Amino acid sequence: MNKREKDLERRRLALLEGLRRGERAALEGRTVSHEEARKRLSRWLGSEEYPRE
Repeated sequence: MNKREKDLERRRLALLEGLRRGERAALEGRTVSHEEARKRLSRWLGSEEYPRE
């Protein structure tokens, strides 16, 4: 396995781990509403409101 393949494999595993953590959080009820997520994102980005699509 070359360096590029190793990097892709690490990214793939990181993505799968993130999905697993998200699924577990949802099953345990550790979620927030869409509105709350928008508020948090706007604070993280330092903007008054995250742009709507």
